[in-house]
Amino acid sequence: MEGHEYETKFPLEIERKGFEEFKELIKENWAKDIDRYKWFKEKDEKIGLYINDNKVQLVYPLHKCDKILEGLFHNIYRELIGTDPILHSIYLFDSVAPEDLTTRKWISNMLPLSDHAVDPYYGIDLLKGSKLDKIDGKCLSGVPMNDLLIGKIIDNLLWDFHHYRYIDAVKEAGAKESVEELRKTRIYKSEKGTVWDYSPLIKQEFSEKGITIEVFTKEDFERAKKGKTFFSQEIDDIICAYIHEAYADPRENIYFGDNPDSGFKYTVRYGSREETIPLQLLPKYQKLIDSRKTMYPLTRLTTRKDIPSIKEEYFKEDEIQTARIGLLKGARTWNEEKGPATNWLSKYIEFELSHAAEKLSTEMMKKERLDQEKFEQGEEYDPDRFQKKILMEDMESSGGRLDNPIETDDAEAEEADETYKDLLEKEDPLKIEDKIVLLEILKTQPRMQNIFKKQARGETLTYNERQIYCRTKRGFEKKYRKN
Repeated sequence: MEGHEYETKFPLEIERKGFEEFKELIKENWAKDIDRYKWFKEKDEKIGLYINDNKVQLVYPLHKCDKILEGLFHNIYRELIGTDPILHSIYLFDSVAPEDLTTRKWISNMLPLSDHAVDPYYGIDLLKGSKLDKIDGKCLSGVPMNDLLIGKIIDNLLWDFHHYRYIDAVKEAGAKESVEELRKTRIYKSEKGTVWDYSPLIKQEFSEKGITIEVFTKEDFERAKKGKTFFSQEIDDIICAYIHEAYADPRENIYFGDNPDSGFKYTVRYGSREETIPLQLLPKYQKLIDSRKTMYPLTRLTTRKDIPSIKEEYFKEDEIQTARIGLLKGARTWNEEKGPATNWLSKYIEFELSHAAEKLSTEMMKKERLDQEKFEQGEEYDPDRFQKKILMEDMESSGGRLDNPIETDDAEAEEADETYKDLLEKEDPLKIEDKIVLLEILKTQPRMQNIFKKQARGETLTYNERQIYCRTKRGFEKKYRKN
């Protein structure tokens, strides 16, 4: 059976160091979960006994490599693949003669690998700090495992396992070609990339734009739609792990997504219908960022009477950049102990925006106090800059215009009497029966007038108005509950 051809980009000594480091990492992973190691070891031994007892024919692939690499090549198989229970079981599966579907099916049933069992063998950086590898002339924080011989061997071992299992399913579905022929002909190049064609079951295409999975039944497509949320969370976990691994090197931008229009996606297609999940964080979370940018006012918006055609969203660059920073910080700080990455990233975006808004509010208050001190001490000051202290409530109710104070003149207080009379005929929004309390709210909290009016007309409150309403309600209920 034809094997894979291997070339290396680093000197032999570097390749050896990479292998030794990876071997130690795998040992450390097993040491953290001895019970799991024993479970897979038992499965591996049973597979070996089955092969011996049934005199199963094994066909070891003849790999091609430079003679200088042969010693390292055999060490990898003897010291790692031959001793690791998962890798050895997969190696035995891959080595079963192509037409022996029965043995491979027995091994597959014996070795369930749906619980991320092979994750520790993917996406690892080795030789960190060596500055041996580069992208576009920029040094990476480590050497990606797949750039080393050890990574290429493991990658081929696992991909063959994936490929052979699908080919067996295609054969059982009625394909007339031999298994060996199917293995060769069902992988081919297209205009976009490489196609792994397992029709009539599934078709996978890998290109520079992402991964496209084509299914051939409505049931499979509906199943993909139902599992979209769970799969989307898995993708977040994987991307965050990669970003953490590639911290502060050029790959971080690739995983994060340089802009919201980055095109690397995972797509499931059924006829003309598609379900798509971005495989980069920024495009994936852009909708959430857009929905949050109006909730935390940071941009110092000025009058736009001279440019009425431009919408407020175009002025929200501070909010957008802050949210993106929160997304990146969330990815950098995530680990499995924090739970699903999806929840962690969403919370970190909220935290970064609210923290920035709180900081800005504090800075504004400090500036106003300084202006007041200058005024009281008779120093020169700008009257237009002398404003009231701006708290979060004021910021929200001002629509984000932090450079304009909230006006609370006598006219608004007088208008409260008329608003109060209108509300007497309606249900009291605060559920407080004492009408004097309601009047006090209207006179001391002028911004509540518009909120009460909107409620009286049956109109929906904005997010900011709901926040102001709830805080005011809690404050007055607490005050009068004590009294």
